[in-house]
Amino acid sequence: MENEKINRQRTDLKQRRAELETKIKQAREAEVDIEGIERFCTLVRQNLRDFTFDDKRLALEALQTEVWVDGETITVLGSIPIIEGDIVSTRRW
Repeated sequence: MENEKINRQRTDLKQRRAELETKIKQAREAEVDIEGIERFCTLVRQNLRDFTFDDKRLALEALQTEVWVDGETITVLGSIPIIEGDIVSTRRW
């Protein structure tokens, strides 16, 4: 009886461990190079004045920009495209 209880607990703990390891792996894969993003933003900011209308349109499309207007609230959504090899783990803890 006690062995069954211990075995169930062991199985539950192994399952929980596997779930946590999966979450850790996903978190590591989601980490990006913050400094690289900051360099990208600085470069765009410096060259934005020289962009033509088409350059700006292409940049907004590349960033998958969406603008939502709801009364007096404006929400801007977008993403910075990342090439697979550009994802770098950055630990800040």
